[in-house]
Amino acid sequence: MKLALTALLAASVTIPLAAQNPTQPAALLRIFCERIKEGREKAHETVETKFAVAVRRAKFPWGVLGMDAVTGSNDVWFIQPLDSFADLQKEWDAYDKAAAMKAEMQTLEGQDGEQRVSGRTWLAQYRPAMSYRPGDFITVLPKMRLVHVTVIRVKPGYDNVVHEIARLGIGALNKAGDERPLLTYQVTSGDSNTYLLFRASADWASLDKGEEQTRAIFAAMGDDVKKYVGMAREALVSEESLTFALNPNTSAVSKAFADGDPAFWNPKPAVAPKKAAAKSEKPATAK
Repeated sequence: MKLALTALLAASVTIPLAAQNPTQPAALLRIFCERIKEGREKAHETVETKFAVAVRRAKFPWGVLGMDAVTGSNDVWFIQPLDSFADLQKEWDAYDKAAAMKAEMQTLEGQDGEQRVSGRTWLAQYRPAMSYRPGDFITVLPKMRLVHVTVIRVKPGYDNVVHEIARLGIGALNKAGDERPLLTYQVTSGDSNTYLLFRASADWASLDKGEEQTRAIFAAMGDDVKKYVGMAREALVSEESLTFALNPNTSAVSKAFADGDPAFWNPKPAVAPKKAAAKSEKPATAK
């Protein structure tokens, strides 16, 4: 996990953060994207679990969602929700004052860095007009196991076109009665002209209806389909679809969140195997 993430541990100890609204998406996401060396996945998870245990011990009010890519590159993402940039500033200020904690976290960061190929950090702001049934997303997320992220990169100066594309898409979702919530965030630092679309599912089987649902959405769009497709071709540079598995071991979530599925979100600490008792040998007797 990038060292900046350890700031949230310092913040949780030294200052109270503004309460997160448990029914609405966070206004701001800080997303740490790490690319892991092949064959080092387990070692990386071990270090990240130590980070998460420390955050849970500090009783951070919301925490971080850890999730491992199951498609695409060998990536791990950590998503931290925040109320505002002001909260982010408080965390940095608190971390700078926590010298002892800094040293501890830097040790873990060094261990973590040995497992990574590269890493980057995004700050992304919530776009409610481009989201669909956002409250439902937050409500069902504790019971979800997979998070699907569509990374859309657009040409500079085409934000208004993207908003129009989203308006048509959200309208079609409503008309089709699609039950799948969608959250949209715009990356405002760490990358340029990038949007992140989040969906979640309980299992792989729930994706079997994906093509049928897509056809229903386009049918609901009616005569606007050509407009929708034409604008997308004009505005988009690239589109990448990724699927991640949520990882409770590397996550640190609030009690209210964990209560949505406590068996999953409250992982039991690993128990070290008992060492076998050494066999005593009888001393040889002299003849």
